[in-house]
Amino acid sequence: MNGGALSISADWTADGGVRILCVRLERPPIARLFVGMTDDELLAAVPLLYSLCAQAQRAAAACALAAARDAPLPEVDARSLWRENLRERLWRLCLDWPAALGQSNAAQQVARAAFVAWRKRFDESPQTFDEATAAVFEFLRHAAMPQKYLTPVPCPLISDAQAVWQALRKNRPYPVTARGGNKRGNRGGYARIQTARGILTHRLTLDAAGRIARYQITAPTDRHFADAAALTACLASERPADFAAAKRALACAVLTLDPCVPHQMTWLKPEQDN
Repeated sequence: MNGGALSISADWTADGGVRILCVRLERPPIARLFVGMTDDELLAAVPLLYSLCAQAQRAAAACALAAARDAPLPEVDARSLWRENLRERLWRLCLDWPAALGQSNAAQQVARAAFVAWRKRFDESPQTFDEATAAVFEFLRHAAMPQKYLTPVPCPLISDAQAVWQALRKNRPYPVTARGGNKRGNRGGYARIQTARGILTHRLTLDAAGRIARYQITAPTDRHFADAAALTACLASERPADFAAAKRALACAVLTLDPCVPHQMTWLKPEQDN
């Protein structure tokens, strides 16, 4: 199902800055589909309707349900969640960041090949997967890249991905919290879970029959692109030398906030006028 769309309009200002004019996030009311569902129906539907971070979406739904019913939280599959988180991060680092940084087509193909080689070993033995992951991080540190390809992605993003890998290797519990309660006679609960893009929240209310009466999902994208504030902060120190650099700066700022929906960027002034 279509998860929505993001449109951003911007201007390259006279002093060399990038000014965000408008951020518009459109989201279809997918969560309304859950109203009237039983627990089993909800847990079957959530990962089908949310293709990105499907494991985290289902885990959040399960924990929110348990909290609403004042039941013990279900045991989440930490290994699957860490792997999903790592896959999302490496996808961005290898496939999207080289393009956003304006690397050559050859460099982008090298990075894509590194990710594909890693992904082919995703479902192999833990040792093979670990070796492949070490190799892709070595690639991201540019240990094996020809010098002409060097335009490094932001180091903190690589460090964050490495931290996820280490959590996976050490079998750490996956970070998820939940709480429930009674309000005006309605049982409700919410759960918060970490994803590659930030904190995902599921909040629900049950009716008297125990079915879903209300459901709300708040994804990191909903917070990051609710207005222009987050993008503006990302661009605060940028002073692009020309229009091409301005476009790269905005692309990198958007990718730093990592929307989970397709996005389109438009500029107030035509490129030839800048």
